[in-house]
Amino acid sequence: MCWMCYKPELKIATEPVKVFKIMVPDKENADKIASFYYSFTGRIGKEYTSDIVFYNSCTITRGFHSYSSIKCTVDKEYPNETSVYIQKDTQKVYLDTFRQHWVVKVKCTLPIGTHYYENENGAIVSNRIIFDSIEPL
Repeated sequence: MCWMCYKPELKIATEPVKVFKIMVPDKENADKIASFYYSFTGRIGKEYTSDIVFYNSCTITRGFHSYSSIKCTVDKEYPNETSVYIQKDTQKVYLDTFRQHWVVKVKCTLPIGTHYYENENGAIVSNRIIFDSIEPL
């Protein structure tokens, strides 16, 4: 998954930032979750770190990708399709669609001191994240 922005601006969290991710739950361990796009696995209640890697001046290819809990919403319009969107005026602007029925919304926190980038649509890439809880869709 790639994150893009026209003018990336590094932010440093001065207070905890609430975000969410769409992830795949582990069928055998209730607190274990896996990234949808990469082979990263994690557990609820744990903090993780990653480098933020730019592909070019406006595209990030590595880091924890998430969505702003303030700007973004999840919609499950079809049984096997979960979408993340933002509301702009009277239209839904879709950011991502996950075409499997087994995904979940994971509520997360970017702790104080986290380095992160947020684009105009509320998509975020950070160097730290805590997985707080799983919310079924």
